[in-house]
Amino acid sequence: MTIRILLNGKKAGLEPVRAAILAARRHGNVEVRVTFEGGDIDRLVAEAVADACQRLVAAGGDGTVNECVSALMRFDEAKRPELAIMPLGTANDFATACTIPIALEQALRLAQTGEARAIDCVKVIAGAEHAEGCSFAEGSSLAEGSSPADGSSLAEGSARYFINVASGGFGAKVTAETPVALKNFLGGGAYTLAGIVQALSFAPYQGTIKLPNQQSQEHVIVGAICNGRQAGGGQQLAPKAMLNNGLLDTIALRHFPMEALPQVLSELANQDTDGEYVRRIRTPWVEWHSDEVMPINLDGEPIAARRIRFEAIAAAIKLVLPQLCPLLR
Repeated sequence: MTIRILLNGKKAGLEPVRAAILAARRHGNVEVRVTFEGGDIDRLVAEAVADACQRLVAAGGDGTVNECVSALMRFDEAKRPELAIMPLGTANDFATACTIPIALEQALRLAQTGEARAIDCVKVIAGAEHAEGCSFAEGSSLAEGSSPADGSSLAEGSARYFINVASGGFGAKVTAETPVALKNFLGGGAYTLAGIVQALSFAPYQGTIKLPNQQSQEHVIVGAICNGRQAGGGQQLAPKAMLNNGLLDTIALRHFPMEALPQVLSELANQDTDGEYVRRIRTPWVEWHSDEVMPINLDGEPIAARRIRFEAIAAAIKLVLPQLCPLLR
């Protein structure tokens, strides 16, 4: 089988990358396309579709994988090439959770010989107002003028896609401003969270969480929408999430008084419970509605929105995975 590698240009000069590609060419036909600037992935995926390419390899970090998924989702399912991953990022959270080899030669060998399995992806729509059945403009650009710390505002009706984890609120703010602090928090360090919240005089985000059969007014510190299981450099957010069940594992940490910290710690540790302060919901879609802009991080892409919808799109991407991938049911 011919594979076509879409290689992040920042990694193209690395000797281990070149060596892995050379080794892969001993086993089959390998084509390489290199990205140099924003928009290249969209163009190269469109080119691959026009060429009837059967299998693409996203060679980069979680952001590169995310770009490839978004580009593929612009085409009808029948036209989408299969996707494999050559992990070249710092954390490679998604690949690691899926047990895709981090060793580059092994990753490309899997890309050449592995079976593509249908997995879900998550569609993200800004300006959603119980958006089922509504028509939204695909691929709209991010609005200009927002600060780098909060990300760009997601244009009304625009769509993005991701396959791993999105975080919102405090987590996304920390992702942009102090990544080490977020990593500590995601690792279960709620004491770290408490200290940072106090230091930043953090005010929770007020809004409405909408689900298929209910809605509630909430004061949220941080939330996560999980299709995959881990983020933040190996931290398990949703250890029971599956890539092919058509559902999102959603976690929201409500505002809490400092005296409730022991209970919060307990609820964070008990990942099977929907608690008083830590909400855990498995749902096909969820919406957030607020009068204030919330910073959101989509698999490493910072955006911001007042109203936003996350929806699982079942069996949308054919991803090459190890035979015993733990994220498949």
